[in-house]
Amino acid sequence: MSEEKAISGKEPVDVKVSSITEDGVLNEAVIRDKEIIEDVGLEKRVLFKMDAYLVALLSFAYFLASLDKSNIGNAKLAGLTEDLNLVGNQYGNAVSVMYATYVSLEPLYANLLGIFGPKVVLCFCLTGWSVVSICTSLCRNYYDLIACRVLLGVFESGLYPCVNMSLTLMFRRSQLAKRFSYVFGASAIAQAFGGLISYGCTTMDGKGGRKGWKWMYIIEGSISLFFLPMYLFLLPNRVENFFAFNSEEKEYMKRRYHTMSTYKENDKISWNDILSALKDFRTWLTGAIQFCLDLTSYGLGTFMPIIVNGLGFTSVRAQLLMIPIYFVTAVSYLILARVSDKYCLRWPFAVSGCLITAVGLAIVVGATQMGVRFFGLFIVAIPLYFGPSMNVVWISGNTNNFYKRATVVGLNQLIGNASGVVYGQIFSTADSPRYIKGLSVCLATQVAAGFGFVFLLFYYRWENARRERLITEARANDTPLPDTPEKGDKNVYFKYSY
Repeated sequence: MSEEKAISGKEPVDVKVSSITEDGVLNEAVIRDKEIIEDVGLEKRVLFKMDAYLVALLSFAYFLASLDKSNIGNAKLAGLTEDLNLVGNQYGNAVSVMYATYVSLEPLYANLLGIFGPKVVLCFCLTGWSVVSICTSLCRNYYDLIACRVLLGVFESGLYPCVNMSLTLMFRRSQLAKRFSYVFGASAIAQAFGGLISYGCTTMDGKGGRKGWKWMYIIEGSISLFFLPMYLFLLPNRVENFFAFNSEEKEYMKRRYHTMSTYKENDKISWNDILSALKDFRTWLTGAIQFCLDLTSYGLGTFMPIIVNGLGFTSVRAQLLMIPIYFVTAVSYLILARVSDKYCLRWPFAVSGCLITAVGLAIVVGATQMGVRFFGLFIVAIPLYFGPSMNVVWISGNTNNFYKRATVVGLNQLIGNASGVVYGQIFSTADSPRYIKGLSVCLATQVAAGFGFVFLLFYYRWENARRERLITEARANDTPLPDTPEKGDKNVYFKYSY
């Protein structure tokens, strides 16, 4: 199918073609000519190489960042608050302050990616957060800790936009959820691995004249810095230049861009796309949903070891118990994402994720027996990271044009990560270790997010039906509507997925 037909301004036609589902099985699907897979064999080959190399690199970067971002929870169990003489809610303030820079810089990073590319941005951020993590081991008081947390937010805020925009440029809408599951699954594994490192560091307490929590920051920061050369040499700025592709695959990747709604024509910033993102109500609604979901994932991601410790387990055992909890998170994420992509469905998983989390939180808040509350934490763990990522996958797939999507995702993460400022306050030291107030707020926001997802479902169904009526009426009057790809998702032929 010629590229010119896709941009000719004529009405597109439906064509019966072979398409690849996420389990690699071929099936027949009616799709529009701009989404045609011209070579099934080549498509499978490039998908395999991108998964094996590029997605693995991005997932590992998320793993490293998650180690450095959430280790403050394990550090508290290892004696950080006592050694730095933190009083009142100073610990909560240190948790929250990171997001002051985190939320303000994410939209900037999202758009800088179109200029500098993911390799430059990711390597810059990885170097920064690694050094800051190591420097945290030198903190002597509350103000040193605050400074390090602020700087950590500066550097880590570039990671998620980098990962998100890279994935949406590499994969089609129906191929995104599984790839995001690898990334967020890596974050869950990092939480479990962080508990293991924390346990090991407690045995190093006093060695070299350093406390165990100081060793934890040194080791985790050094691990991130050690892998920097891997990203400098292996991560391409443009996917079609990836070293693992042969010449045939590189040429196919260049043509493949034009069959994807996520294609970016050039590196010039489109202010019209940015303005369109600001005017689109979905930007703000999905941002509010992200805030509700992130409040739970961030809150439990940081305070889970303390909550488990409060159930009656020792600090060391609480750190070890993070492993099975986050193992459940990672495995369930991979399964749910694969099913979501296989059937090209988003809303059932988004809504049910909110419901499951709400049930788990209700158990943790309401129960008094240790075993029942611990069981509730496992229920919460099932969709803990799946919900936030599903929101991003859904809005990313339903937002066309690079800079509109970059702005939407950047604002989505800005609003979502603003919950980081809040959760450090609602999970206050005075409520430790049960954190009834914080968990109750999380329960309420999960319910609110579920209603938000239901509203999006009805809107997408209504809008698709409206566009289909317009197309049908125009054909009946023998005045077919022109295809206007420059309008992105506002093009009458663009169909929202749900």
